[in-house]
Amino acid sequence: PPAVQRSLVVAYATSVASIMGVNLVYPLLPAMMQQLGVDETSVSLMVTVYTAPAIVLAPIAGIVADLYGRKRLLFWGMLLFGLAGASVALAPTLEWALALRFLQGVASSVLFPLTIVLLSDLLEGDQETSAQGLKVVLDRVATATLPVAAGALAAVAWNAAYYLYVFTIPIAFLSLWWTPERRRPGGSVAGYFRSMLAAGGNRKILAAYGAGFLRFFLDYGYFTYVPIYLAVSRGTPPVVVGQVLACYAVGAMITASQRSEEHTSELQ
Repeated sequence: PPAVQRSLVVAYATSVASIMGVNLVYPLLPAMMQQLGVDETSVSLMVTVYTAPAIVLAPIAGIVADLYGRKRLLFWGMLLFGLAGASVALAPTLEWALALRFLQGVASSVLFPLTIVLLSDLLEGDQETSAQGLKVVLDRVATATLPVAAGALAAVAWNAAYYLYVFTIPIAFLSLWWTPERRRPGGSVAGYFRSMLAAGGNRKILAAYGAGFLRFFLDYGYFTYVPIYLAVSRGTPPVVVGQVLACYAVGAMITASQRSEEHTSELQ
């Protein structure tokens, strides 16, 4: 139905925006070092201050979304994400840029729990499985293309690519019109925490959480280091740094497609 298709546009755009919070910034770090005159440790804080709020706020956002609805969280989260991200381009110093990145990280903490559940709200069964697969593909396509564009813009000015976050602002307003409201009927905060604690005792869930933590820990550390290393030690231009980072996304898409084929053959 057209209503579902419009809602899917918002869901996919939210997912792409969420992962571009860091992937768009990686190729910009060397240019920021050179043009702002800061060292490697200082510029790496552009990733740290963005990701830190999610430690506390992402679980809270998930509770609020389930109990009180997604629409307002999605709107305000996407609006703040776009405004704070684009405002980094106007920051006169690294300190201002870090403060704005922190605000963008707060917004991302709201968006991140919604990237999967929005699809679950709209579809069921095999349709949801296909939609989640398409989400992964779109995320990887964005990861393969947008860092290259950011690297090209960084060759002109370190702040130019941050204006790309402006494109998330219209999505915020579209979410008000196109996204259906969902909430858990009759739920309570106390009951929600009890269910979370019960789930935390499951060893399989704990293993999944551990794997997820390790993946993001390695990803953020590695992809913060690589652009700085290439620029400082190898003199690599920003546009080439973006292309190197894009290779990761291409490899991930190939790997994911192979796993999908294996899973399909097993089912058959």
